[in-house]
Amino acid sequence: MAAVFACPGAAQDGGGRPQPPPLVKFKPPTLQEIERSIERGVTWLHSAQLEDGSWGPCRPGGVYGQPDSAPSVGYHVGPTAFSLFALAKCGVRRTDPLMKKALDWLRKRDAAALYKDGGYRRGEWTNYTSYESAAVILMLCALYEDDAPKPAPKKKPRKKRRKKKEKQAPRRPAGPWAPPAGSAWSEADWRWLHDRVQHLVVDTDHENACQVPGLGWGYFGWRDNAYCDVSATQFALLALREAAHAGYPVNKVAPKAWGWALRYLKGMQYEHGAFAYNTEHAWNAGLTAAGVASLAICREQMRLANDKPPEWVDAAIKRGLGRMSELFDVRQNRSARGGNSGYHYYHLYGIERVGALTGRKEFGAKDWYVRGAAYLLANQREDGKWYDPSCMRPRDVLGTCFALLFLKKATPPEYTTGE
Repeated sequence: MAAVFACPGAAQDGGGRPQPPPLVKFKPPTLQEIERSIERGVTWLHSAQLEDGSWGPCRPGGVYGQPDSAPSVGYHVGPTAFSLFALAKCGVRRTDPLMKKALDWLRKRDAAALYKDGGYRRGEWTNYTSYESAAVILMLCALYEDDAPKPAPKKKPRKKRRKKKEKQAPRRPAGPWAPPAGSAWSEADWRWLHDRVQHLVVDTDHENACQVPGLGWGYFGWRDNAYCDVSATQFALLALREAAHAGYPVNKVAPKAWGWALRYLKGMQYEHGAFAYNTEHAWNAGLTAAGVASLAICREQMRLANDKPPEWVDAAIKRGLGRMSELFDVRQNRSARGGNSGYHYYHLYGIERVGALTGRKEFGAKDWYVRGAAYLLANQREDGKWYDPSCMRPRDVLGTCFALLFLKKATPPEYTTGE
């Protein structure tokens, strides 16, 4: 979006020569306008909730490349978990009736997707993709992020007693399946988080973990499938980052995850800094943002674990940021093939993530947030939703979630403390 916008038409002077159109100065939206837009989006997303508490499945024609005639194989969890994630980031608490109803629905779906031994059914509608596990993790961490443990107030020293009391047994068992002491997490929700992390990382005994050993993530792992892509890798890393910040010991459970992801990302970046979905697709701005965000997360998490990142990472991030500046356009997801390559609102949310993770305020000498916010406010529907025709279905639900996450600056900036 240019700094000025040309009005349509071209005036002519008395000599008949065309004159440049008058220029209208770009007007950034006010904070009040942005807040009002967010309120309208939240209200619409609330109204879009179905009677059963969900926001519906990814429908035929929008189910990860399936044709319109194909039946839905049931990626049911994703839109609902992602909607709750967006609502939580907009300040809706987990005690809200809307949230509780959706969480009840998700818990039932989650239970149906598990064998009693913790395995996952393969080839049925109950499958979890890596996207869905990541969405559940992001949702849970967002629901509890305002309830982080607070330092206990200092107590006045007491007089020594004659008889020393025996030490009380710990309130919770040790291990990654137990929430951190002093946290507001319920045992059930922390176990839910644990199961979803176990689904993502491969350094566990779970046969169906999604990370490809030595590389990144695809939709599913299954260990016999070496498929992975930059988009799935990004969402897995975002989720693991938030799980680690919530206190889950990601670095102990899966110490190789960050390094493996970096190895994959290094092979996926073009020399000029861009990223593509995978080796069979052309690069575009949205996937370039996904790749840069992923590099930044791995670098951050390795540093927090006192594990030195590879020397090449800083240069790779710099190249990616440079390419993002060249491609920056809040009106479209520019690609190597020209024009808009689709998934535009996903692309905008990608810009927000990179801006937050790297502290970057501008791309192409333009304030990315102000430009993006102006675009979203101008394209919000009258009923409060955003509709992305290039996104998978439900396009209004997912488009609204991506827009809200951008406007709320939902990605936490670089963390300086570990798990």
